[in-house]
Amino acid sequence: MKLKNVVTGAFVGTIMMNVLMPFIITKGATTKEVMLLYTLPLVGALSSFVIEIEKEENLKRRINSEAKENINNIRESSIGEFNISSFLGKNIKIRTYGGALISGILKGVEENLLILSSTKRLDIPESVSSAIIFIDKKDIREIELSSETMIENFK
Repeated sequence: MKLKNVVTGAFVGTIMMNVLMPFIITKGATTKEVMLLYTLPLVGALSSFVIEIEKEENLKRRINSEAKENINNIRESSIGEFNISSFLGKNIKIRTYGGALISGILKGVEENLLILSSTKRLDIPESVSSAIIFIDKKDIREIELSSETMIENFK
C-alpha cells in the first residue's frame, strides 16, 4: 500500500478544512459545527486508505484470474510437453495456488480433475493420509514427478 496516497488524502482534507472554515465561521456556526470541520483530514486519509486497499484487492483478483485462465488451457491428455496420462499409477507431488503441497499416486485424469490415491499433505507436519482426493486443474500451480519438476508455474 502506498502511504503517499493516504498522506495526500489527509492533506486534501486539511485544505478543504481551511477553505471552508472562513465561510462557516462568518455564517455564525456553532462550536460543534466548527469542530466537525476538523474531521475532514481524517475522512480524507480514511477514504484514500480504503481506495488503496481496493486497488490491491483488484490487482490480486486480476492476477488470480489470469493464472486460472492459463491453467484452464490445460487439456486432459497433456500438460505442456508432458502427457499426464502416461504418469498414471506413479507417485506425483502437486503444489496448489493456495500453497498446499500434496503427494499421492495419480489414479485418473478427468477433464477438469486429477484423481490421486494414498495422498498426504506434505506442507502440514502431522497430516493424515487420505485414501482418495480430487484436485481441480484450476487450482494446480505445479506438478512434480518424483524429484524432477514436470511443470513449473503456469503464470
